[in-house]
Amino acid sequence: MIDSFANALFAASRYLLLVLSMFGYGLFLYKRFNIKAELIPVTVFSAITVIMYAAGLLNVMYSATLLVLAAGLFLFAYLIATKNIRLLDFKGIFTPGIIVFLVGCAAVFFLYRGARLYHYDNFSHWGLIVKHMWLKNRLPNFSDTVISYKTYPPGSAVFIYYITKIIGKSEGKMLIAQNILLLSCALTLFAFIKNKKRVVSYLVLAVSSFFMLTLPLSLQSLLVDTLLPLLAVANAAVMVYYRKDILKAAALSLPLITVTVLIKDSGILFAVFNIMLLLALAAADCYRQIKSSKKDRVIKVVAVILIAVIFPIACRYLWEQHVEMVFPAGTKYTSRHALSVEFFKKVFFDKTDEERQEITRLFHQKIFSLENRGNQLLIAFNLILVLALILNLIYRKKVSGVLLTILAGNIVYLVFQICLLFTYLLGMPVKEALYLAGYDRYNDSIICYIIGLGIICIVSNTFDDISVNKNRLYNIIIGVSIIAACVFGVNQYSLLKRVITPNSALKNSLPVRYDKVLTGVEDLSSKKHLIYVSKKEDRNYMIHLSRYKLFTKNFEIIQSIESEEAFYDKASRYDYLLVLSDDKEIIEIL
Repeated sequence: MIDSFANALFAASRYLLLVLSMFGYGLFLYKRFNIKAELIPVTVFSAITVIMYAAGLLNVMYSATLLVLAAGLFLFAYLIATKNIRLLDFKGIFTPGIIVFLVGCAAVFFLYRGARLYHYDNFSHWGLIVKHMWLKNRLPNFSDTVISYKTYPPGSAVFIYYITKIIGKSEGKMLIAQNILLLSCALTLFAFIKNKKRVVSYLVLAVSSFFMLTLPLSLQSLLVDTLLPLLAVANAAVMVYYRKDILKAAALSLPLITVTVLIKDSGILFAVFNIMLLLALAAADCYRQIKSSKKDRVIKVVAVILIAVIFPIACRYLWEQHVEMVFPAGTKYTSRHALSVEFFKKVFFDKTDEERQEITRLFHQKIFSLENRGNQLLIAFNLILVLALILNLIYRKKVSGVLLTILAGNIVYLVFQICLLFTYLLGMPVKEALYLAGYDRYNDSIICYIIGLGIICIVSNTFDDISVNKNRLYNIIIGVSIIAACVFGVNQYSLLKRVITPNSALKNSLPVRYDKVLTGVEDLSSKKHLIYVSKKEDRNYMIHLSRYKLFTKNFEIIQSIESEEAFYDKASRYDYLLVLSDDKEIIEIL
């Protein structure tokens, strides 16, 4: 009883230290730089991610974790002790948006604290890389044979490492870390609500945020197909919010753009879209400054913009150099999903002309089909923004922002489809490319980004600058339209099921069975394992799950038994026999 209480107290103290450290950074940004409260969490999280990435390159991840935690605690203690934070400040910090965020964080904690990973890609890479860093306190190198995707940058994984190194290691805590990062991205949309009494505004954003959070894939996963577009949306929100203070917009964009390119190769495309937005806003600002004869400020703007663009490129370049240094020669050109001309050529010429034509035909058929969820949502995006355009024309006489968003959203979708086709032709093995593997997931990512741009356009152009009487009707029309569309989408695409999978549905899944078999078994990675599993189970899933659970490649999977003698002869050559299926064939022998 006493031990249980002590363990609970120790666990609670770890959470408390993390929260106070994060508050320290947040309060510092709020007081020193007057950053809008809703933009602070994602700024702090992305900055920590960049720091931990640098620490990974320098091989000092554990030391950096302690240092970053301590620095945040010091800032919190300093600001409180010196009375820099007053009661009035907390009123500005704890806005309705922040309260929604904190409630969301609490919900995430209770939903995922005991959750498990199940998705295939968690075991092939996203969960595996976090587990590797947790065990070894460093990024992978040539000695880590369990890591298959050697060229994948570790962006989100280093943030999860930081959080779980403080609060403790478990799959549920990994999910808590990732989902809090997702919530911080959605929180940025709430920054545009100036009038805290606009209940419709908060309702619109809450429903819209839930739709974007659950659209690409389940939240019970460490995959980044939701994180990438939401980070890009958060970055766009920061830039649009501070469009009249472009220096601050660029400074806050720096860690966000950097993290976007460090999560996955496709993040580069999202970063390019946002860099173009930043350059457009900077050009508009420079034009205004030149007209008002403030040419010295133009130089500052150009300098900061260059830093915001060059720094992410430099960080990405350092990752490429890191891969070249710590992995065998040629890894960055030949590893699966490598971003290199050599890899693209190899994959392209591995396909026959007929196969390339078939892939192109299937892709063409997919993108012009109304059954394509992306097309359905793109139509909804255009219809809602056309409605916003009409209402803006009636009430505000300002339509340029909405027009540009409609144009940008459709161009972004078209560019992404072209890039996706090239991915299937140049970057994906023929077997996967022929059934357009992952298309819906990838397509949902760009739709999530486009919807985010639409929401930013609406909340930054509609809610607060119209007279009260007109604003009521205007907000009701737009608000009801968005809520209706999102609620319909949640129901149509069964998005509620993507929050968490019921344990009852997975109680006999392979990951659960694996954990039961491994109970009490120690020193897994140094032993050899013979694994028996039924023929009905997917072999590739089993291979990646075994690498993740055992953290070694020293295993063999068998799904049938030729004879009792042959089975025992094979089993004698291994340290452990792991039986994950209780079918008749294995029961008769054992």
